[in-house]
Amino acid sequence: YIRARQGACRHCGRGMMHCTCVPEELARSGIYRVAKVCPYYPERKHSPETKLLFAVKRKKLYHAERFMAREMAAAVRRMPESCDGFVVTYVPRRPESINEYGYDHAKNLSRIVAKELGLTFEDVFYRPEGAKEQKGLTRKERSKNASGTILPRDNVSAKGKRYIIC
Repeated sequence: YIRARQGACRHCGRGMMHCTCVPEELARSGIYRVAKVCPYYPERKHSPETKLLFAVKRKKLYHAERFMAREMAAAVRRMPESCDGFVVTYVPRRPESINEYGYDHAKNLSRIVAKELGLTFEDVFYRPEGAKEQKGLTRKERSKNASGTILPRDNVSAKGKRYIIC
């Protein structure tokens, strides 16, 4: 894992731990900073970072979940500006996946990240039943698909808030 986290960003060449590059499609959505822990290349199924991710997503390994969340919080702390006053949220798993695995790893991670950073956690988004999977889609297809499958909850007001999205 140490080697993976020292990998270079494919855009700026800086180490992942120090890169804040924002992919174009995220920048268009209003996201202005990205804190990275390590590179993720889904085609590298046996890489340490992919194994860790799947351990958290599919096996509910609490020690791996806590480790990943602490690394995420550390990446946020390395950002050049303070995260004071931010609210932590997440992009939820599809309801079908929650039924299959029994939990939402992103929700668990974001709760731990919020606690590590001393910030508030808020459940902002939901995925409607039958939402199309992101898995297997290209970046462009993921961006297009997300607009109809990740929606804000009715009872949430984002006015005046700034979010850290896990």
